[in-house]
Amino acid sequence: MNSQTNIICRHSLPMPLSQLYIKYRAQSTHLTRIRTLTALIEGAIRFIASISTANLICNGTSETKKTTKLLERLFINPSFGTVYFTLKEQIDLLYKTEQYIFCPEYYQLCHNDEFEQAIGHIIDLRNKASHENASMTEESALEEYTQSKALFELVLNEIGFLSKYRLGHFQDKLGRFNESANL
Repeated sequence: MNSQTNIICRHSLPMPLSQLYIKYRAQSTHLTRIRTLTALIEGAIRFIASISTANLICNGTSETKKTTKLLERLFINPSFGTVYFTLKEQIDLLYKTEQYIFCPEYYQLCHNDEFEQAIGHIIDLRNKASHENASMTEESALEEYTQSKALFELVLNEIGFLSKYRLGHFQDKLGRFNESANL
């Protein structure tokens, strides 16, 4: 990965995601690199989907049946693909009902054709590397990794917007924010 992607992933993403990036860099085989990198991207999408779910619940919507269906889909044995496409539906629902969207980048991200094609490819690659383990050899993993490197880079750079948001605040006993203790 290039130095810009390295800086974004290693120093700017929330802790669990940045740790996955560090693990990816330490892997010795291409198969384990693919697994770790797809786990990082899957983790980021699941993280964004969790924030979007909280956003949807907090704002409410007039379409309660659709909201309930989306939430059920996210929490009952969700696959990576299901989470991604449910995230897109959540964002569209928030946008359509003119609700507050915590991170406006979600909407832009979910309507970026290049990003969506890259995610589709990464979902397929993840499934090949995880579910069809016997069929992916180190040689085929090297080929897949080489062909997919630009797509990984695109996705990692796009999710870098997460670094703009504070993900935790600490308050003192009087309810004041303690800036030095913010995560």
